[in-house]
Amino acid sequence: MFNLLVDGVMEKHERESLLRTIRNAFQGIEPPGADMIAYQGGWETDSINKDFSELLGGDVDNEIIDGHYDSLPGLSPKAFQYFLPHYLQYSIQHPDSRVAEFVVYHLQARPRADAYWKERKALFSTSQRVAICKFLEYIRGAEAFSLILDVVDDAIAYWSEDF
Repeated sequence: MFNLLVDGVMEKHERESLLRTIRNAFQGIEPPGADMIAYQGGWETDSINKDFSELLGGDVDNEIIDGHYDSLPGLSPKAFQYFLPHYLQYSIQHPDSRVAEFVVYHLQARPRADAYWKERKALFSTSQRVAICKFLEYIRGAEAFSLILDVVDDAIAYWSEDF
């Protein structure tokens, strides 16, 4: 019983520390312009622009994130940088969610030679990439990801390159 309590407290402390790391790494990121949220011409452009423009400069509603669990690929590079920490935080609080699963698969960054990923990754500072890696290391311990550890490890390798 005592070990469960200690483990629960340690897990909560680790989770809170990680949430702070993410907030600190991404603080001060300027929001994209309302016309720069989604890639133009994508099948989700209108819904992404509509829903996410309401969140610029304010708190990000968990319902929007949950409803757009698969929308990270449709965000412009600047919007990806701006909204990713909110997806990471949601995933930490809900590791068994479809949001967390899609975040991990998206962070795997395939195909990497693609200009799409080069443009995105170039926007992230070292501290932001460290925060992404810490998120991936944390989520790696979630039971829901035990079957896709190779995906998590691949994502960690990509985001930790060059530091």
